[in-house]
Amino acid sequence: MIRDLWRVYKMIRDLWRVYKIIRDLWRVYKMIGHLCQSSEGVTLAMDWTADDLVLRAEWPPPMEAPYHWYLPGDEEYVFDQLHFHWGAEDLVGSEHTLNNERFPLEMHVVHHRRDLNNLENASLYLGGIRVVAFFFR
Repeated sequence: MIRDLWRVYKMIRDLWRVYKIIRDLWRVYKMIGHLCQSSEGVTLAMDWTADDLVLRAEWPPPMEAPYHWYLPGDEEYVFDQLHFHWGAEDLVGSEHTLNNERFPLEMHVVHHRRDLNNLENASLYLGGIRVVAFFFR
């Protein structure tokens, strides 16, 4: 009887964790969708599997995709996609660690160097891709 109650408790706890992750992902998706809606013609695509979520946006010409650089005069890196890493347990979802600590969710914002035109081509060059990582508690 106690084992059955423990199993039910663990199942409910795991469902709650999944709900929280989906809720947070939905908030990010809505935020990105809201940003893209303010720009006519921008398309947003989402690919979602059991353990992966990838969001891509395309800006039609002459609109310019968001970009960043590290220092003035540095190469420009254009936004390509963002994706998430999560795990089955609350504390071990992140792909990387910060001060030896893992987090339940990690988001990567992936950019390619503007002069290399796309992510596929940029992946062939050292320094062709930059990834900005965010950890979620």
